Amino acid sequence: MNNATAYDYIIAGGGMAGLSLAYYMSQSEKLRQCRVLIVDKEQKNRNDRTWCFWERGEKHPLEGIVYRKWRKLDFFGIDFTHRYQLRDHVYKMIRGIDFYEFMHRELNANPNVRFLYASIEQVQDTPDGATVTTDQGTYTARYAFDSTFRPDFQTPGSHFLLQHFKGWVMTTPTPQFDPDCATLQDFRIEQHG
Repeated sequence: MNNATAYDYIIAGGGMAGLSLAYYMSQSEKLRQCRVLIVDKEQKNRNDRTWCFWERGEKHPLEGIVYRKWRKLDFFGIDFTHRYQLRDHVYKMIRGIDFYEFMHRELNANPNVRFLYASIEQVQDTPDGATVTTDQGTYTARYAFDSTFRPDFQTPGSHFLLQHFKGWVMTTPTPQFDPDCATLQDFRIEQHG
């Protein structure tokens, strides 16, 4: 890729935020014609995460890649257990690999979208727009969107909460789980403070 190539938009970060932005831009009749460069340090080709979210009904634009959805949720407490039947909302899950494959398929169909796999060193505003400096060169655009997360732990009073849940895929010789019901919380397990 030629470093002298100027883009209309550069998206720094090819995760959920960056790919979603590029996807919705490519759905716009006006923005679909713009030259877009998506920069990420690696190609997303493994199931590295999942995303769960609440939604009313079945109208999500990514409905075709929803891996699981639930209208029933179990809550387990020490002295209280209840199965909730959801009314208007559905709890949905999208696997990372399904999201990445869908986004890359859609975006690769647009000849104005390019991918660059490189480490991002700096995203900077300029008088004429923006530059994104990578370990493979500097790229210019009218606008740059930075979806990378670089915490500054040196700022007094600043805190960063990164919420992660660890999960396992379990196989049992006989059915043990109700696939139509998700466990929202289970506090029967020792919480260790």
